Amino acid sequence: MLAAAGDPFPGVIAIPPVVATALLIAAGFAAPNSVATRLLAVRPLVFVGLVSYGWYLWHWPLISFARIADFDEPSMLRDVAMAIVSFGLAALTYRFVERPARQWRERRGLAGTAPKVVRLGLLASLAVALLAGGVGAGAYLWSSRLPAIDGDVGAFRQETACPASVCRSSAGRRGILLGDSHADRLLDELGRETAQLGMTLDRSGSLPDASYDFAVLAYRWNLYVDGRTETSVAAFERRMESQLTRLSDGGRVRILVFGPVPEFPKRGAECTLRSDRYGTPRDTHCAVSRASVEARRARTMEILRRLAAKVPGVRLVDPLDLFCDAALCRPYSGGRVVTTDKDHLSVPYGASWFLHAYRDDLWWVLANPAE
Repeated sequence: MLAAAGDPFPGVIAIPPVVATALLIAAGFAAPNSVATRLLAVRPLVFVGLVSYGWYLWHWPLISFARIADFDEPSMLRDVAMAIVSFGLAALTYRFVERPARQWRERRGLAGTAPKVVRLGLLASLAVALLAGGVGAGAYLWSSRLPAIDGDVGAFRQETACPASVCRSSAGRRGILLGDSHADRLLDELGRETAQLGMTLDRSGSLPDASYDFAVLAYRWNLYVDGRTETSVAAFERRMESQLTRLSDGGRVRILVFGPVPEFPKRGAECTLRSDRYGTPRDTHCAVSRASVEARRARTMEILRRLAAKVPGVRLVDPLDLFCDAALCRPYSGGRVVTTDKDHLSVPYGASWFLHAYRDDLWWVLANPAE
């Protein structure tokens, strides 16, 4: 029984095969001479049963590694091939590991082998944990220092710093960064800039009761719009208009709204590094068509544009052209990765690169309107 792409597993989808298996086993005990029982007793099927546990252990690592090597592209032929290979490995495991272990246990007896089995099991588990942890830590340190990931942000920060001619009287002002995890990616870089100007920056996921001198909004906007009913989308727009109106205070408070960044089908950092390692063009697997990005965010941008037009003091920034040319949107720029996963900016490079691109808008929101 095949699960659809969005079905959770295990879940209710797993109930039918589990129940069917249990009934089949029960039928073997209840009616040992039945057709189904005799059919399952033929030597080829008995052999499948004998190697089934090894097959279970082998199949998923092989399929997972094959999918990773193939950039997670769907391929039934590849998965079936890995299942066949894992069956062969299971047969070898049964012949050279399981059978000798069983014979050794039978010769020594359970009482004599149990302590040794427990000790070996604990040592093997510890060895696997240390090996996996060491490999994982090494891979993380290696990847985090690659030029594609660990980009120098010094020039960005220097050019993004608000000049005295714009922010000369901004010290002492208090602002807020509103949003979800997308805002979190901007927090360090935006906090660095406001601190240099002698400003205070608060962080919140929703509009608080306190009043502010400026605000920056960054959400995964598509998440709140895409796939929702017209009624729920309308309610979202009304709620945002009410919150922005209250925050704006009649236009006294400047509000900078960053529109939705592109959402990519694959994790930006993983896909980019894998492409570089295999010598595959990055655009082949990691880029996405601009048309598909625009289609997904069309309704979102309509709402944000209406809100920006209705509420005084709101400036909307659409980052689409920063990531995309006329044909493709990319999770990298100038050889550097700018999104770590499917829709979050990398830190610090991606966030610094992003704010640098919109530094004029950033200066607008940080400047004191009274200047």
